[in-house]
Amino acid sequence: MLLPQTIKYATYNTTLIQQANEQYAEAKPDFDLLLATLKDLQKTNPGRVYALRGSEGKAFEIASTPYYMQLSTYGIPTVLWLPETWSMNSDTEQFFSEENASHYNLYNIKYIVAPPTKKPQAFWKLVKETEHWKLYTVETEGYISMGTSPSVVTSKKTDIINLVHLWIQSDYPKQQIFPQLGTTNYEPRTSLPHFTMLDPVTYRTPDGLTHSLFAEIPVYLSPLSTLSDIVKIASQSSDTDMVFTATVELKKQCPTCVVILKQTYHPNWRATVNGKEVKPIIVFPFFTAIRLETPGTYDITFSYKPK
Repeated sequence: MLLPQTIKYATYNTTLIQQANEQYAEAKPDFDLLLATLKDLQKTNPGRVYALRGSEGKAFEIASTPYYMQLSTYGIPTVLWLPETWSMNSDTEQFFSEENASHYNLYNIKYIVAPPTKKPQAFWKLVKETEHWKLYTVETEGYISMGTSPSVVTSKKTDIINLVHLWIQSDYPKQQIFPQLGTTNYEPRTSLPHFTMLDPVTYRTPDGLTHSLFAEIPVYLSPLSTLSDIVKIASQSSDTDMVFTATVELKKQCPTCVVILKQTYHPNWRATVNGKEVKPIIVFPFFTAIRLETPGTYDITFSYKPK
């Protein structure tokens, strides 16, 4: 009884594949133009590509394949569609708001690919278009940026999603405030303000009191009024997907300054400052970073070293 159904399914599947291949052959020159344009842009201005998401992203297709999947197949760094278990940031990327310009900078989303019928955001700048797609760009700082980390939060990985959600929806990313995350069950030994997440909705302050995350939303206060007056990134580059470099100039003593690599933290990330290895930390949302306190000029390298 199963044999006829299997043959029928396989025959229909073959028909669908043939149709998709014919559609792709027709659309390939147009897609190749998009791919070549993005690869050229990545050489001088590397950044992630937003090709929509959810039902809107799935409907934006080339030969039955969503653009975000097709582009990623050719090594283009697309975002906001990966399964949640792929990285710690995949869980919180869902809170990205297409209307919020600071969110593009947060994830270094520099390019947008969308159907011609989609109304662009006011800050999207058109780069190129065909009858099937439009390519836009937005201003971002790059994969490496400066921030201030004036607080420390200790939490299990499973307890941070609500905490980071509140942070992403606030003005903290725009203000360049990136609290440090400690993923142990112990209180951090630090003079910085800190608290511990007990579960996804409850946190404990150093005085031993517990608080509801939504009733008493944590406040992160930076001692710096204007970060750009103290520190700047003179230059940065990414030689490969796994090596990122920057030259940073720190003008004044800054005990809360951090250099942030907008890549998901993993123990295999290594960081050097003027050739000397330093231990990276985790900052919101789950990025890799190092602290930089003493005035001077620093050559910084982040590199991923698989074991």
